[in-house]
Amino acid sequence: MQCGDFEQKLRTYENAMAQLLKMIPRVRHLVVNRLKRDTDVPGFDAMKSRYESFCQLRQRGLQPPLVVTMFGPSGAGKSTLFRWLTGIDVPAGEVIRPMTYHSVVAVPESFSKPDVLQLVFPNRRVVPLRNPEEVAQKTQGDGRIFFAPMKSRANSLPFILADVPDFNTVECANWEQAKQMLSRAELTIFLTYPESYLDKCTVETLAWCCQLSSRLVYVLTKISDQNPAEIWQDLLKKTGDQKVFGETRRDGRTLHEFLKGSLCYYSPRLTGEGDTLRIEPLEANQPPFLDLIRGQPAEELILAGLVESIYVAILACEELLKLGQLCIEQISNALEDARTSLDELVKKVVSEIYPLQDLMNFIAELAREKTSGVVRGVLRSMNRAVGKLVTPQAIKDSTEAVAEVIREQGKPLVELEKEKFRGGVKEYVQRIRGEFSQSLPEQSFGDSNSGQRPFSTEQTHELIRCVLARPWPRPSSGWQEAVRTDVEKFLEENPAFARWMATLDDAVWTVGTGLFVVDLLTTGGLIWTIGALTLAGVGGSALAHTVRETLLKKLDEIGRKAHEAWVAQRSNKLQAFLEEHFFKALFKPWLEDVRTVAIDEIKRSLQACEELKQLVNATQ
Repeated sequence: MQCGDFEQKLRTYENAMAQLLKMIPRVRHLVVNRLKRDTDVPGFDAMKSRYESFCQLRQRGLQPPLVVTMFGPSGAGKSTLFRWLTGIDVPAGEVIRPMTYHSVVAVPESFSKPDVLQLVFPNRRVVPLRNPEEVAQKTQGDGRIFFAPMKSRANSLPFILADVPDFNTVECANWEQAKQMLSRAELTIFLTYPESYLDKCTVETLAWCCQLSSRLVYVLTKISDQNPAEIWQDLLKKTGDQKVFGETRRDGRTLHEFLKGSLCYYSPRLTGEGDTLRIEPLEANQPPFLDLIRGQPAEELILAGLVESIYVAILACEELLKLGQLCIEQISNALEDARTSLDELVKKVVSEIYPLQDLMNFIAELAREKTSGVVRGVLRSMNRAVGKLVTPQAIKDSTEAVAEVIREQGKPLVELEKEKFRGGVKEYVQRIRGEFSQSLPEQSFGDSNSGQRPFSTEQTHELIRCVLARPWPRPSSGWQEAVRTDVEKFLEENPAFARWMATLDDAVWTVGTGLFVVDLLTTGGLIWTIGALTLAGVGGSALAHTVRETLLKKLDEIGRKAHEAWVAQRSNKLQAFLEEHFFKALFKPWLEDVRTVAIDEIKRSLQACEELKQLVNATQ
């Protein structure tokens, strides 16, 4: 693994874990509260704790260290290996490596502060080793780890070497601490020598290490005339017959399979003071021993240690996410159906009501733009002098006569819309009670936050009342622009009609003090209404008799096009208003679910699970 590849994998781990830790609590809350399933995620807390330690180290600019634990019987050469790896002179010198009741770790200078080392061992209390007698005190359950700084070595990965008491000479006062050390270490070095490798206590402790360790290196020390390969094969053969080595680790392998997959090294016996420690690989394709601690293989072990913590949790996370995804998809589909039904109700209300006055005023305005003030003055004079043309007052009188037919329904736009919405939304809620609940799992329909069932008569009546009491959106005039070109062309082709409209003022198309709003369901439809008002406008003049049908047909086309634009624009405005003040309130619990557990976030989390599983497979 190249350095850049190692960093890339660390970033993959970091990003994927950040995604999971953000989403798993949210999805679990959804599943527990919406589906009423008390779902657990085994290993999640351990995975979270390891990741948080990793992040805090990275924030301090520190590389995650390789944690190595040494186990072995008395006389196996742990002191010599400890001195060789750490540079700490034991047993002579100021710092003494104790072999008693507490674990001691040798740490690089960058980790020799309690607050930093605490990030590596978050569940333990780390204290500096000042007096070797401290570790000889037989205390129970205080969770302490003593640490001493090792000599720094340039151009090597940081590693922490942990030592536990000799298991065959001193009774360990707290084996739970030793278990935690093994579980935290990325690498366990198990040392023994030819005379001890088959001792009952040695083999039992080896099985224990195989059960808990992420990776294990077996080191045969004090080799002289013995053949280390024969000793290793004999160990594998004899442990293969033992029941305890048939037990299964959490990664699915038996203890014996794990031991067979471990690396074996040996160390020749030191014969004189001038001899230096050598640890040789049993097979030529194995990496040098020091590379396991400081080199490229150490990077793989660090990464393996990180992903080891996710091994148990990742499958449970994936299962929970898929359950959450199904729930959110059902909720989203139900909400989309409910929103579509509400939009259809709004369009129905809007399409049945038409502010015809605004259209007629718009036509009159464009007519005045095309007719000079002099001509308008002449026409008005002719109206009064000759009487062949209908005066504005006469047109208004005729318009009011037609309006009498629809006066009961010709209410101001806002009031008419509210009235129609009030009737339509009651039917909408009744329908939603059935459709919405049927499209969701039964458990998800209750509102766990309020303890009340949604869509009750009291709740919906109060919500409708509050919505109708709010300032209702005022109509805009932008929809008229959709027919500007058509009206201008129509006026150019019918100059006489243009002159008629130019003589009118806005008051002509106003009934009483309110807007002239037409309810198309009760007035016979758009053609009847526009036709009646147009005929009323031109009265009994010759113009009405000669061009009546042409005018009606073209005005009807303009009216229909304007109506479509009106419905589109007005619907959008009312939909936005009702979305904010009605829909969000009515469906608040489920909208909150969809907001906090977004489907895209679940998909990203499932992808994060896949990336972490690939890291696990790559490090096994």
